[in-house]
Amino acid sequence: MGMVIIQVLGLILVVWSVTVFVRMNPITPSYIFSFSDGVCEFDVESPGVYSIAVLDARSVSKLEQVDIRVEVNNSDLLKVNRYIISPRFRRGGEITTGCWYFTVESQGHCRLSFSNLRAVEAKESMLTSRIFQEPIDSSKLKIIIHKSVKPLYLFLSFVGFSLGLYMIMAGYIWF
Repeated sequence: MGMVIIQVLGLILVVWSVTVFVRMNPITPSYIFSFSDGVCEFDVESPGVYSIAVLDARSVSKLEQVDIRVEVNNSDLLKVNRYIISPRFRRGGEITTGCWYFTVESQGHCRLSFSNLRAVEAKESMLTSRIFQEPIDSSKLKIIIHKSVKPLYLFLSFVGFSLGLYMIMAGYIWF
């Protein structure tokens, strides 16, 4: 009886983790802009966490040198946070690396302004050998903004998925 409970709890963890992954899926409406200083404007249809990512880069560094401001409905200035561990996902076969995120409390019109984006160094590899690579030309990069989840939920979903699978398999092994 105890193993069945462990398996059910494992299944619940796996299902919760998959729903977090689906909610973060970049297929949801996203906005793509050129990788240059200036102002980008877009409409937020629903409140939540939004990710600012670099399209077609596997490794992005020197993010602390960039100044980003997000304004909603021409009044509220939002806090933009940097990811500690950059989430990566595929969009149309291209790798996208999350760099920053912000939380919007209500729907409305957003103005996102970048300055000093030229300081960012994007490379094609995530390996330590990337120090020998030349940075990607910034004219080939794009900024993508899409709905995401809080970084803590993302981390917990990875842990929950692994632990849930272990719990499910342990029930079969111990029986």
